[in-house]
Amino acid sequence: MQWLFQKLFRFRESVGEQRGGRNAAEMPFLDHLEDFRKMILRIVITLLVTTLLCFAFKNQLMAVMRAPINQVWELTQNKKIAEIQKELAREFDAAQWTAARESARALEALSDEARAAYLAQLDETGRFLVATVVLARAVESLPPEKRQAFLDGIPELDSQTRQQVEAIVRTTLPVETGGREDLRMMGAFNPTEAFMLSLKLAFFAAIVLAFPLVLYFIMEFILPGLHLHERKALWPALAIGLGLFLTGALFAYFIVLPRVLEFFHGWGEDMGIANEWRIGYYITFATQFTLIFGLAFELPVVVMTFVKLGLLGYETMKNTRSYAVLIIFVVAAIITPTPDALTLLLLAGPMYFLYELCIWLTWNLQRKDLARAAEQKQAWAEREIRTPQIAAASHLGQPKASHESKEEDQAEEEGYGYGYDVDDEEEDDGQVDLSPPELEPDPKKEPPADDPTPPDPAPPKS
Repeated sequence: MQWLFQKLFRFRESVGEQRGGRNAAEMPFLDHLEDFRKMILRIVITLLVTTLLCFAFKNQLMAVMRAPINQVWELTQNKKIAEIQKELAREFDAAQWTAARESARALEALSDEARAAYLAQLDETGRFLVATVVLARAVESLPPEKRQAFLDGIPELDSQTRQQVEAIVRTTLPVETGGREDLRMMGAFNPTEAFMLSLKLAFFAAIVLAFPLVLYFIMEFILPGLHLHERKALWPALAIGLGLFLTGALFAYFIVLPRVLEFFHGWGEDMGIANEWRIGYYITFATQFTLIFGLAFELPVVVMTFVKLGLLGYETMKNTRSYAVLIIFVVAAIITPTPDALTLLLLAGPMYFLYELCIWLTWNLQRKDLARAAEQKQAWAEREIRTPQIAAASHLGQPKASHESKEEDQAEEEGYGYGYDVDDEEEDDGQVDLSPPELEPDPKKEPPADDPTPPDPAPPKS
């Protein structure tokens, strides 16, 4: 752990030196830890507040997370109905079949008059499906060798209803409500599991909502000494990061997660295994799955940050594309919560596309930087050409620029000590002679009297 902190702090120091901010290289190890503690404290407080806010919408969050499993249940039932569609006397879908099963269960506790009144509220297809469900339950409760005799012993049974019942009994289409095979009836085997699931869903929603602030705190720690204009420029980048995170989470929720659940549900049924999924395991799986895809879509934020810091460039990314593809697939295989190849491809494919997008963005930034550098070089060249011309014009007696006159007037007012022109300085061996000129004697003043003191005698010659 200490080695990891040292690596992080060294990277932070190098970034601080490159940006020319505060001298992070001279910060001791404990000061880095203090900044790290502040970052963690801010993130914890932000997540705590947003978790409490999201906890008030726990029922809505549970309905949102259960929607994919309900979708998988309807898809599997529709596939089973499609398999026997040619043998059915009347067509129906999974929603109509579920409603018929619930109606048949409600009829069990009613009297004959109440049953007749209840069935009168249904349409013709509904009454037909309810009768089919009641007979199919009775047939399934009998041994296989006695089922045909039971159907033959019902004189008022019409051919359509009999054909429908026989087709349904031959399939695995459920006729009971709330059975173990019903994925929508997932249970909790712990008294506190429902409460802990509510907290887990609230915390998951808090991560999604507070993600921009969390990312801002992390970037503020990694990039020390942010100036005010840099802080303002960081918010658009955080907005892009939030958009990428939400794109990955929504892609996993609406596209990847239902297909993964359908795959594992069908795999279990093909092997004759009842899919008795627990609500706790399902919520954990779904939230981790969504968060992993959301974080994986943050790849452009990480790569472009390295590009801005000068750690990556267009040539490096282009020449190491094959290694990047290998790393992307290895990381996708590690963080994917399922071992199937389909989920791996659904995660690694968008990550590779985002990496190619980063290469194009890096090339575009480099092209703009080169164009800007060329413009600056041209401007400097034009300035170098104009400078000798301006100097020659000033020596020929042409009027000087206003700012040059102001500078000379200011120089004369400040004196430079002796009243000579600054432009008339001559260089000798690379040095400017700043010695004052010899002052001419004033003719109005009389020369001083001779000093009566005799001069010192000259030293004797050797």
